[in-house]
Amino acid sequence: MNINDIPRSGLYEGYYWLSNANAPCVLRGAALPEAFYSAPNPFVVEAQLYDAEHRMSYSVHHAGNVTVCSQHAVTDENTESQEVERVSFLASKRMAGVGRLCFIDCWEPEPDSLCLGMEVLKFKKRVFVGFDKDGY
Repeated sequence: MNINDIPRSGLYEGYYWLSNANAPCVLRGAALPEAFYSAPNPFVVEAQLYDAEHRMSYSVHHAGNVTVCSQHAVTDENTESQEVERVSFLASKRMAGVGRLCFIDCWEPEPDSLCLGMEVLKFKKRVFVGFDKDGY
């Protein structure tokens, strides 16, 4: 997936941080601006976006000369599983008006040779699901 695969029509909660900015741009149910998709400069250093209507989460980070993008569907099945943990983190002070960033941590059972082949939960991914959700 690349950054241009993130739907332009979505309304996102989250943030993106451009390479020429001193602080991230916070979105609360808004479309992404054209500057988000511009390349090569300014480029997106980091972004966490959640489209609640389509229940899709997008993560973007810049590593060297590569922009790494991923997308994750957020379904009732994968959020209510015992292998999912809800976590939240305090937002940067540069994100005005944002208290906490909310994620779901996904774990999957895998056999472990150190446990005589029994299954253990191993961390697989952290998926952004918006800001300040009840119950976090």
